[in-house]
Amino acid sequence: MPPRPFPWPLAVGTDICSISRIREVLSNTGWRQRAKGTKMNSHGSPAQRSMLRHFLNNLMTYDEMMHFLHRFPFVLAVDNTLPRSFAEVDYKEPSNKWHMVNSHLAGRFAAKEAITKAYGGQVSRHQITILRATDHQPQAMVHAEPRIMSPQQKSYLHKQFGFRISDSDTKVSLENFDPAPAKFEDLEGQVVKLSISHDGDYATATCLAPTDALP
Repeated sequence: MPPRPFPWPLAVGTDICSISRIREVLSNTGWRQRAKGTKMNSHGSPAQRSMLRHFLNNLMTYDEMMHFLHRFPFVLAVDNTLPRSFAEVDYKEPSNKWHMVNSHLAGRFAAKEAITKAYGGQVSRHQITILRATDHQPQAMVHAEPRIMSPQQKSYLHKQFGFRISDSDTKVSLENFDPAPAKFEDLEGQVVKLSISHDGDYATATCLAPTDALP
């Protein structure tokens, strides 16, 4: 008797991410600058904020980024609230706010990788939106196309948080612009099941997605 195929049109994806890996990415000016011989900033804070902006821009959509900045408003502070070095922070202390940031980002990174794997690599990170529901559980959606930021959204992030954008986008007017992120229920796309877990230095995520409803 030949093997019976799996009876339901479902695909699963899973991923794991080291929290300390995220910490290391955000704690220095990066291998690119060191490779070019760029002088490191002795205090670290401006460079760390730059690395964080770069990381967020590559990982998140505008809506996700706004929710993140609302939840962790201190991460892009322009004063001296950032530590001189992320390495000076006790990341083993769960109550530490920077540990919470790294844990959150590691979970989101693992989640997007898990969703991408469930769809066989056919979707990009910006085709995925992950937001927290009212019960604090993650809810995820896959969109047909990448959710590219509008010129006004880019200009707002530049003026409020220092994100790098093109010269043309800096001239965009923010008159009548509402910077509030979209609600999950107002988005269009395919909802997928997602679970994110943290244990020690690792964040894991598992996605269950319908294969008969590709975005």
